[in-house]
Amino acid sequence: FIELARRSLPRESAEQTVAMILEYLTTAYWRYVTPDQRTLIGSKIEELLWNEISQAKHRSVAAVYFNAYQKVVLTDFGVSRLERIWRGEESVPGVSLVERDFISLAQALAVREVFGSDSILNLQRARIENADRRDAFDFSVPALSSDLTVRDVFFKSLADSSNRVREPWVLDALSFLNHPLRAKYSE
Repeated sequence: FIELARRSLPRESAEQTVAMILEYLTTAYWRYVTPDQRTLIGSKIEELLWNEISQAKHRSVAAVYFNAYQKVVLTDFGVSRLERIWRGEESVPGVSLVERDFISLAQALAVREVFGSDSILNLQRARIENADRRDAFDFSVPALSSDLTVRDVFFKSLADSSNRVREPWVLDALSFLNHPLRAKYSE
């Protein structure tokens, strides 16, 4: 399926179809491909997605490709690119990033445990102007921590139903705790 998606995406122009294929692609990439297989195909997928970002005729299509790109990035070059984008040192062709995008980038970097990821999270928190987004971000930070003890304490705190009042926040935090890159520990 991933190979079929790789061949079809450059030929597809309908935004909804592109978005659907990318959603299926990212799901297959994380659920059905082993870590060793991801290592083999990761750079090809990243390169394809970045090329499609650069060649997109509409901003919305470029944004959909960028969203997929940041979901699948694993190579040192790709992770470094995400960090440069988050820091404002590199731009995404055709995409104007907004607060939510920078939050997502900081979270993606933390899940990948880049050097200084806790510092990135602290800096990102200071950048968040929207109070609701800041509260949601604050809730997820322990799930993103590079410290296993902090993540464990957070997970155990969810046993108390009062800590699960905002279900979307809990689901996001659980997705960080159980990200495939953290699967061995999460199990």
